[in-house]
This record gives sequence, structure tokens and C-alpha cells, in this order.
Amino acid sequence: MWAGAARANARMRPHRSRSHTKFTEELSRRLHRPALFRVPAALLRRLGGDFANELLLGGQRVLPNRALSNGLVFRHETLRSAFEAIL
Repeated sequence: MWAGAARANARMRPHRSRSHTKFTEELSRRLHRPALFRVPAALLRRLGGDFANELLLGGQRVLPNRALSNGLVFRHETLRSAFEAIL
């Protein structure tokens, strides 16, 4: 059971790590909506404190190396192909 859960969990992470900026750019392109401006991190920290750090500003670079070495094949290799499939 654990192996199946690990494989399912690995499928939810992108094969190629992308920054929030690249993700937002691709999403706005697919939705045909402009990403007009960035919210300064200092403003978010001032308004949200630890909540902003944990939820909005924090992040991890997670790569599925173990899953790939065990033969996992991703259905969508790029953000663009994933967005095309779901949007």
C-alpha cells in the first residue's frame, strides 16, 4: 500500500522543477489573462506575518528522483502540456 501511495504522491509533483514566476506566466498565458503585477514580499510579511511566510512565500524544490529511478513516467513533461490537458 505504501508503495502505491508514494507513486501517487510523486505524480502530483512536476518532473521539471519550476519557479512560481514561471508557473504564473504559463498559467496566465493559458487562461488568456494578464499577470499584471507582483506583490512585494515585504508587504505580504507585514500584512500576514508568519502566515504569509509559510503559505505564500515559502516553498520547496522537490524533485522526484526516486520515483524516476523506479520507472515512473510522467503523463505531462511540461507545464504547457499539463495545462493544455486540464484547461
